[in-house]
Amino acid sequence: MVENIICTLSNISDDNSLHRELISNGLVEVIKKFIDMFLEQAQEVNEMGVNEIQEGLELNVMPVGALNLIKAITIIIMNISSNPDVQGDCLQADIISVILTSLRLRDYEVTTHLYRAM
Repeated sequence: MVENIICTLSNISDDNSLHRELISNGLVEVIKKFIDMFLEQAQEVNEMGVNEIQEGLELNVMPVGALNLIKAITIIIMNISSNPDVQGDCLQADIISVILTSLRLRDYEVTTHLYRAM
């Protein structure tokens, strides 16, 4: 169900006219909480191994559903931050910290979306 909601938001983020409304409704905060939760859960699963919070989480070993979810989130970040009309709103919503946190998720497509967002 979460995957359907995030993918729907990803599709909605293709429409530039809805970006201001998405930001004002707290989409950036939801994305930030989801990424933090995802990183924390990955660390709990791998307590004795690599510290994903500091060293990054390789997504090529993740299930396809989780990878698609992360890709959809980074597409939302890229679409919203690429809109010059709402870049000020993005900065106020602290999208920079969301992008920096998301860079810990290591996948070619995810990283490409995040660099395009910057």
